Amino acid sequence: MIVFISLSITMLMIVNALFDGTDDGIKTVFKDSFTGDIVIREKTKDNISLFGNVSVIDNSVIPTQELSSLHDIYDYISSLKEVDKFTFQLSSFSLLEVEGRKFTSALFGIRSDEYLEMMNSIQITDGEVFHTDEKGCLVSQNWADDFYHENHFRIKVGDEVQLIYSDGNTFRIRAVPVKGIYSYPAENSVLDKIVLVDDATLRSLLGRDYLYVETEDLLDDENVSFDEDFDFDSLFEENSDFEIKESSARNAEQIILDLNDKDSSFAENDVEKVASDDFLSTSWDFVIINLKDGVNEKNVIRKINRFARQNNYTFEAMDWRHAAGMSAQYVFWLRIILIIGIAVILFAGLIVVNNSLVVNIVDRTREIGTMRAIGANKKNISALCMRETLILTIFSGICACALSSLIILLFRSFPIHLSNPFFIQLFGDEYIIPEYKLKNYVLGLGLSAGLGLISWMFPVFEALKIMPVVAMKGGKL
Repeated sequence: MIVFISLSITMLMIVNALFDGTDDGIKTVFKDSFTGDIVIREKTKDNISLFGNVSVIDNSVIPTQELSSLHDIYDYISSLKEVDKFTFQLSSFSLLEVEGRKFTSALFGIRSDEYLEMMNSIQITDGEVFHTDEKGCLVSQNWADDFYHENHFRIKVGDEVQLIYSDGNTFRIRAVPVKGIYSYPAENSVLDKIVLVDDATLRSLLGRDYLYVETEDLLDDENVSFDEDFDFDSLFEENSDFEIKESSARNAEQIILDLNDKDSSFAENDVEKVASDDFLSTSWDFVIINLKDGVNEKNVIRKINRFARQNNYTFEAMDWRHAAGMSAQYVFWLRIILIIGIAVILFAGLIVVNNSLVVNIVDRTREIGTMRAIGANKKNISALCMRETLILTIFSGICACALSSLIILLFRSFPIHLSNPFFIQLFGDEYIIPEYKLKNYVLGLGLSAGLGLISWMFPVFEALKIMPVVAMKGGKL
């Protein structure tokens, strides 16, 4: 019994330790590369990630949804003290063409200065970063290498990429120069397919190059009124040609020159201010948020979603795993499946322990009858059996903790190396290194104690049903 419980709990603790290590690796890669800590999206019935949602059955793409209430979102996120940085993003899939060769890629429309400040895992290996409000794109180094091996053409900084987007029967094509080539510290085929492009180009490609303008109703009864017999044509009856004198034209030109001389930075600063204000008047799909160190992201997600519900907004916040899509959820579901399998083994262990205790109690029926005959009540006998069972199962849990610690130490000293790209993507790194975490040890000891508490009840209660005289004579259950 002790060996069975120890081995079962050891298996559970090792699985959790392995997946804790891989989960931390995936979390670090994705959060520092493209998801941040929290992502805000428009609430939909589909599970939309930063890539949209791709159907496994027919490979169709469910597009992302535009965020509404951008100004309110901006003001609210800016007011949260837990937030360190945040930026806006567009997302879509598009057909890219380079030198007559076409391929599908994920496009992220970004404000590059803000985005790259948040995603510190991105490293520029060639060229430079296009600045906010500047036209350009960044492609992955691994993707560029794969493109070279397949097509014998090297994508370089300065090459022009054609972006082709199909919207029903309509096709839109935009050209954008390659400004730089970037890489991630961890190899991941999902990240390699991302092309970072300026938001204005992607917005134009998607047919969203419009502004949301808040208008006021100027033609109400309080502001404007016209007589019923008012003739609008009379406004244009007394029109006549006029000409501008040359001196007046020279004076106007001189005024403009004088203004430029007095403050040559006026126009430039004004344009910068307008650009800064106007980006909230365009369309965006996501808000990516980085939190300050030590902040619990689940609490902030609940806080944002509660604010949205209370004010009847249609956006919602999600964590990095849901933002990354299935590429980050494979490990999570694999872990769940393995834990369910181990739970089945533990349930079988419960049956084994219960049967062992039944046999043990049957052999001690006469002893229990004698104890009751000399004055021991049912409560005392139950407590005695419970303590015995708990000692055995908790000792099994301690053995499991010690054994799992030795195995984890062995794995950390000689980590498992992965060479298959799929497994590297799945586990987030080339090496699987388990992590020591207190919660796993608490879980192991808790399960062993719980197993003991449950297992002793049935056989003891059955034994206590026998009358003391019968039990002393060796009566069976």
